[in-house]
Amino acid sequence: MSVESIWTSMALTGGTSFLLGIVLTPMVIGLARRAGLVARPRADRWSVRPTALMGGTAIFGAFAGSLALTGRPFPELVVPLAAGGLIFLVGLVDDLRSLRPQHKLLAQVAAACILVAGGVHFGVNGGALAWLVTILFVVGITNALNLLDNMDGLAAGVASVAALVIAAGAVLAGSGPAAVAASALAGATLSFLVFNFHPARVFMGDCGSMFLGLMLAALSIQASVAASTAAAWAVLFPCVALAVPIFDTTFVTVMRKMNGRAVSQGGCDHTSHRLVRLGLSEPQAVLLLCGVALVTGALGVAAMRFHMPMLLVVGALAAAWLLMLGRLLARVEVYSAEETSARPAGAVVFAQRLHKKQTATALADVLLAFAAAVLAVEASGSGDTPAARWQVALLVGGSGAGLALAGVYRGVWRHLSLAAFLRLTAGCVLGAFFSMAAGLATGMGPGSALAALNAGILLLLLSGSRGFYLVLSRLLPAPEGWVLVAPPGLDGEGADAVARARGLTGTPAGVLTLDVEALPRSLTELERLLSETRPGAVLVASPLLRESVEEVCRRKGVRCFSPEETRG
Repeated sequence: MSVESIWTSMALTGGTSFLLGIVLTPMVIGLARRAGLVARPRADRWSVRPTALMGGTAIFGAFAGSLALTGRPFPELVVPLAAGGLIFLVGLVDDLRSLRPQHKLLAQVAAACILVAGGVHFGVNGGALAWLVTILFVVGITNALNLLDNMDGLAAGVASVAALVIAAGAVLAGSGPAAVAASALAGATLSFLVFNFHPARVFMGDCGSMFLGLMLAALSIQASVAASTAAAWAVLFPCVALAVPIFDTTFVTVMRKMNGRAVSQGGCDHTSHRLVRLGLSEPQAVLLLCGVALVTGALGVAAMRFHMPMLLVVGALAAAWLLMLGRLLARVEVYSAEETSARPAGAVVFAQRLHKKQTATALADVLLAFAAAVLAVEASGSGDTPAARWQVALLVGGSGAGLALAGVYRGVWRHLSLAAFLRLTAGCVLGAFFSMAAGLATGMGPGSALAALNAGILLLLLSGSRGFYLVLSRLLPAPEGWVLVAPPGLDGEGADAVARARGLTGTPAGVLTLDVEALPRSLTELERLLSETRPGAVLVASPLLRESVEEVCRRKGVRCFSPEETRG
C-alpha cells in the first residue's frame, strides 16, 4: 500500500468506526439498564452513581463493523482479530458471571499464544525468548488497560491516544494493515469516550478494557516489527506508546507492596486517584494523563523518523519523567489509618522512605545518564557498534559514581539553588574523569571530548529533571493534610484518633516519631518531611517537643498546634 492509500483507508475506516460507535453506544446503554446490568457504587471503587455496563460491546461492534463495512479485512489482521475476539468473549462472560482471576489469566495467555502462533511477535525470526517476551507483554498490557479503567474516561482516553500513536507509527513503518486497524480502534474508542467521559453514562467493563489492551499490544507489535527486524529494538516503540498504562500498573504494584497490601486487592490508589486527592478534578486528572500519553507517544513516533537508538533515548527520558511523577504522587496518602497502622513508627508512608533514600531520584538519574550517553555517542558518529556500546556503559557507570561521590543523594533537594546546581556539576565532572579512567584501564573507553560532551548533556538533563519535578509540584495543589509529631509508641491508628479528637481534619500526611534524646537529628527529619509533604498543619502530641517543633514550623510557614489548642 502507498502512503496515500494508507491515509485514505485510515480516514475511511476510522470515521466509519466512530459513527458506528455513536449509534451503538446509546443502544447498549438502554439495553444494559433494562437488563439490570448496572455498576453499583462500592467502597473500593471510585464511581459514586449507578452506571450502565457492557460498553465494551459497542467498542467491539464499532471496530469489527468498520473493518467489515469498509472492506478492509486484511489477511495480516486475521490473527489479531481472532485473539481479540477470544479475549472479548472472556471479558463478556466475566462481566455477566464474574470469572476467577486465574481463569481470566489463562484466557489472556491463550490469546497471547494465538498471536505468537500466528506470527505476531517480537523478532521476525522468532525464537523462544522473543515468544516469551511477546506473551508477557501482551498479558501485561491487557491487564494494565483493565487496571487503568478506574475513572470516568481514563482508559478510553488513554487507549484513544495510544491507538492514534500506533497508527502514526505504523504509517511510518509501512504497515498499512496495522495503521488501518489502529485507526478503527481509535474511532471506536473516541466514540465511546463521548458517553464515558465524566460524568460517565456507561462503563466499558472487562470485555472492553481487555479487548482494547490486547489489540493495542498486538497492533503496536506489528507496527514496531515492521520498522525493525531486531526484537530488542522492536519492543521499545510499544513501551513508549503505552507508557501510561505501564507506569500506572507498575506504580500501583510497588506502592501496594511497600504498604503491605496485596497487589490484586482493589482500591482507589491509582495515579488518577492520587491526582484528584492533590486537588485536581476528575476531568483534569484524566486529561493530564492523556496528555502524558500523547507526549510520550509523539516522542516515540518522532524518534522512528530517525533511527532506532533515538527510541532508546526517548524511552529513557519518558521513564525518568514518569519516575519523577511517581515520586510526587507517592507522597499522597490514600490508605486509611487501619491499613497503615502496621507501619513502623517513623516510617510515615512509603513516600517519605522513598524520598529519604532518594531511590526514585537515583533511578531517574541512571535513566538520564543512559540517555545522555547514547546521545553523546551518537553525536560522535560511533554508530551502533560493540565499541560504542562499551563506551555507553562506561559513561553511565562513571556518571553514577560521580554523582554519588559529589553528594547529590545525601539530602532532599527542595528548590533550584546554586549549591544544588554546583553539586550536579561536580558530579558530572567527576563522572567524566571516572569514565576516562575506566576507559584507559580497559582500552575501549571514551576520550576526553566524548566524556566532556556527555557531562554537558547530562548536566542539562539532570537540571531539567529537577526543574520539571519542582514546577509540577507547584502546579499541582498541595494536599491540605496534617502531620502528627509524637513521642515513640504512637502508631498510625492512634495518630488518626488523636487528630480527630482534637478537631483537626484533612488527609493525614504522616506520623513522625521524635526522640527527645536525639532531638537535633529528629528535627532535621521533620524539616525534610514538611518540605516534601507541604501539610496544612502540624499537631504536636507532647509538650516536651512543642518549642522545638514550633521553631521548625515557623521557618517552613506551617501552622503548629498542641492538643489543647485544637480541642473543639
